[in-house]
Parts: sequence; structure tokens; C-alpha cells
Amino acid sequence: MQRYLSILLLFILASAPLPVLRAEYTTLEKAIRKAESGNIAEAIEHYRAFIEQEPENPDTLVARFNLAHALFNAGRFDSSAARFSELAALLQASEEIRTNARYNAGNAFAEQAMKTGVTNRKRTLLKAALRQYRAALMLDPQDMKSKINHEIIMRRLDALEPDPSQKGGSAPDNPSPAQQDITTSILQRASLQEEAALQEKFRNTSKTSGKKGGVKDW
Repeated sequence: MQRYLSILLLFILASAPLPVLRAEYTTLEKAIRKAESGNIAEAIEHYRAFIEQEPENPDTLVARFNLAHALFNAGRFDSSAARFSELAALLQASEEIRTNARYNAGNAFAEQAMKTGVTNRKRTLLKAALRQYRAALMLDPQDMKSKINHEIIMRRLDALEPDPSQKGGSAPDNPSPAQQDITTSILQRASLQEEAALQEKFRNTSKTSGKKGGVKDW
């Protein structure tokens, strides 16, 4: 289940009412409502309008995160990856938001990689996804799902033809059964589902979860 950041920088449940604290939140509220109802195109327009109207408003971080989320849902993975990457680079964003943005950017790059049949482009996108997962792990070294997604992408890179720019390179051998650990077992099951191989599409935090670091929805 996917959720969005609320006005208070928390993800809201789809059934939870949104408080309208000031007039300028009307546009942000409309955007969230449109996204929840599946009207992604209009949600994108409202998020962009809020960002343009309220550039100094701290809640613009909410709109920027949710805009990247909506772009992903619209299948615009390149724009989503760029938006999440930009947000992750903002020092004024909390560490949790930056970690989640890195994770989500990695998933957006990975989605692009899965949908292209051009080997060199696939390799470039998979490497971009790896960089985002590594950045997420730099912020939170205990993030198991970033670790798992990192391993999934590493194995998909290994499965590609050797990079012609690497002299003398060769495809790495597959690990023997004796070398496979718990993570490998997870990856083997995931590989049967192609796009479903990636752990949860988006990283969430929920006010009602009571758990630091977010609710795992995948």
C-alpha cells in the first residue's frame, strides 16, 4: 500500500482527513486528494502549483516528495528519479526523508532499467540505482530493504553481457548452492516476479505505526 506525506511531514492513511490549517494548503490538500482518488495527472498539476506558489514554505518538502511519488505512479520514472534525487540532496530535509528519497530514487532508476532492452542503457540505469541504494545505506546502515534491493540490482548487473569498455572483463560466475545465504534465497524467489523483485515501491513513515524508520508495505 502506498501513502503520501501529509502536511505535517508524515504519511497519512487514505481514510484520514487532512487538516486545512491555512489558505495556502488548499492546493496541497487538493493534490493529495486527487492522488488518493487515482487522478494522478491532476495531482501532479496541484503539487507543482503548490511548489511554485509556496517556494519558501517548509511544507513544500511534502509537495516535492509527493510529486516524485505521483510521477512514479504515472510511469514517468525518469522524472520521478530526478525529483527524488534532488530532494535527497537537500540538507534542510530530515535524514528520514532523505533516506527514503534515496531509496525511492533507486527504485525509479531500477524500473527504467527493467523496461529497456538496450543493454548499455540498462547497465547505466542499474548502476544509478545502486548509487542511490548505497547513499540510503550511508544514511541508515541497518536498512535491510535497501541492502536487499542493492543485492538484487547487483545480480542483474552481473547477468548482463560484459561491459565492452572493460578490457578483459567477463561475466562473473553464479554462486554455488553452498554459497547461498538467506538473502540469496530471497533473491531467487524475487527473480521469478521480475518487476515485483524490488522490495516495496515506496518508503513510508506512518504516525500510527509507532515504529521509527517507517512501515514496510511491500
